Amino acid sequence: MRLHRHLGITLTCAALALTATACGSSSKTTSAGAGTEGSAGPVTASATTAPSTTATAPSTPAAAPSATGPDLSAMNGNQIEKAASDALSAATSLKLDAKGTDSGDTLEMHLSLDTKGDCAGSIAMGSKGSFQILSTPQQTWIQPDTKFWTTMGGAHGSQAAELFKGRWMTGSKDDADLKSLSDSCNLTQFTGQMNQDGDQAAKTGTATVNGQPTVVLHVKSSDGTSGDMWIAAQGTPYPLKANSTSGQMAFSNFNQPVTVQAPPADQVVDISKLKALQTA
Repeated sequence: MRLHRHLGITLTCAALALTATACGSSSKTTSAGAGTEGSAGPVTASATTAPSTTATAPSTPAAAPSATGPDLSAMNGNQIEKAASDALSAATSLKLDAKGTDSGDTLEMHLSLDTKGDCAGSIAMGSKGSFQILSTPQQTWIQPDTKFWTTMGGAHGSQAAELFKGRWMTGSKDDADLKSLSDSCNLTQFTGQMNQDGDQAAKTGTATVNGQPTVVLHVKSSDGTSGDMWIAAQGTPYPLKANSTSGQMAFSNFNQPVTVQAPPADQVVDISKLKALQTA
C-alpha cells in the first residue's frame, strides 16, 4: 500500500487540476511558499476536524494483542500491511489530512470524503493561494481565495478575483475542467490507486498516534520509494499515519457520514463565466 508515494501524487494532481481550471491547460505552476487554508465556506460536514498526527518514538517491535481485531504481534510486516490495505479499502468514508512538497511548493490538503463521491474540505498551495471544495455525485463547487486568482488567473486574474470574490464556482462533474478535481474527492478513486504489489514491509516498533496504540512499519516499494506507516493495533487495523520524504498523511473519522450542503444560489457563479473571461 504505497501511501508514502501516493501522498505527493494526490496533492500535486489536486493542485494542478485547479490551476488548469483557472489558467487553461497550457499554464505552468510557479514556486510556492508555506501553505495556508482559505476562509471557511458554507459547508456542513460531519468529519472535518483535523486530527493530531504526532506520534511517540518507536519503542518495542511487538504490539499487544487486541480482542476486537487481529493480533498484529503475531503477524509479520507484509501481513500487517495487507490487513491495513484491506481495512482502508473497506472504509466507506474518512478524514484525510496531508501536507507535502512538490518542486519546492508546499501543498496542504484537508478533506472529508466517502465512496459515494461526497466531499468537503480545503487545499492550500502556498503563495499561490488556497481554495475550499464541496462535491457531491452530481456537482462540484470550489471557492478559491483572492490570492489564488491574482497569482494564478493570468491576464484576467484581477477580473476573476472580483467576479468570484467570496463566491463559489460550480459546474457539473461532466465538465472537463472540474472532473480531475472532483475525482480527487472520491474515496474509491483514492484507495484504488494504492497498489501494494512489490512492497516489502518490516515492523520497526510501536507508537501512539492520537492516543491510539499502533504498530510502525517501514515500507519499501519496488520503484525504490520508501516510507513509514502507523497501523492501529487495536480494533480494525486502519493506517492512521504515513510519511515519506514527500510529506505526511493522517487518516481519521473512519466510516463517519460526510454531509455536503450546497452554497446558497446567490453565492454561486457558473464556470462558464470564467471561460468567457478567458476567451474575451
